[in-house]
Amino acid sequence: MLTNKLAKETRLSREFFLESKILVSLEVGEAAPSYVYLTIKNLGKGVAKNVRFIIEDQFEHLNAVPLSKRNVLTQGMDFIPPDYKISLFLMDNSNYEIGLK
Repeated sequence: MLTNKLAKETRLSREFFLESKILVSLEVGEAAPSYVYLTIKNLGKGVAKNVRFIIEDQFEHLNAVPLSKRNVLTQGMDFIPPDYKISLFLMDNSNYEIGLK
């Protein structure tokens, strides 16, 4: 009984350290706050393999690079190592004015 419990805990621990967790988000530039980046991070402890993305709605902005033009998003990635971050320049928001009513 104790052996089964230890084996189960060992398996769960091994699975935790092999699991990948991908986060896709928008971030503003540190040096230039008007720059917006699309970031892809592997927050997990394992290697993410055969990562593919589905673009449901095209992001449209005057100064933005279309997501459909990004090879990383259209072709995917073979792998993303643990604790790895990719930042893709998305747009320059410096000439964008928000009209307040």
